[in-house]
Amino acid sequence: MNEHTPIKAPWVNRGERAEVKLTERKPLRKYLQNGKDSSTNIEIAAYHREHKDGTEVTERREEYGYTENELATKVIGCAIEVHRQLGPGLLESAYQRCLVFELQKAKLNIEVEKPIPLFYKEIKMEVGYRLDILVENKLIVEVKSIEAINDIHIAQCLTYLKVADKKLALMINFNTVMIKNGIKRLINGQLNSVHL
Repeated sequence: MNEHTPIKAPWVNRGERAEVKLTERKPLRKYLQNGKDSSTNIEIAAYHREHKDGTEVTERREEYGYTENELATKVIGCAIEVHRQLGPGLLESAYQRCLVFELQKAKLNIEVEKPIPLFYKEIKMEVGYRLDILVENKLIVEVKSIEAINDIHIAQCLTYLKVADKKLALMINFNTVMIKNGIKRLINGQLNSVHL
């Protein structure tokens, strides 16, 4: 096997795109600079393992991000953890802050209270509205702590999707006995089934 021959990566989690190459049997420090491949500027992670002849082999994984559906799965997992710890009945701001903590712990790139401009004919408003949480610049997360999600809440979130030009939103109502009953998944257009 030469340096550029891809091999199967058994540790790659569902949702991660990875290309693994065997490198020379030397430490990876030669190839890394601040967690990025200095030749391609792509984020990589290094895995060291022992070869059958006792020498060290370094494997390299390049990460390409998540699809909207994969992000939704991760966000729902974080929301379940928040609800498991806190239960129903608190203010929306408390749930939002705790969910942000869990998302950051999951190493997801998030923006909180992201202002989105609104265009109407010749008028541009710098801040038309604010998204509760934007995950990886792909997934809108709207946090609620209300008695029930009504049609107006769904319509409002669908408008956010259209104006922000995003494909998927999660509306999460933490004020439920079982969190799975408080999650609504809203789609604007068709989602990519394959992440390129």
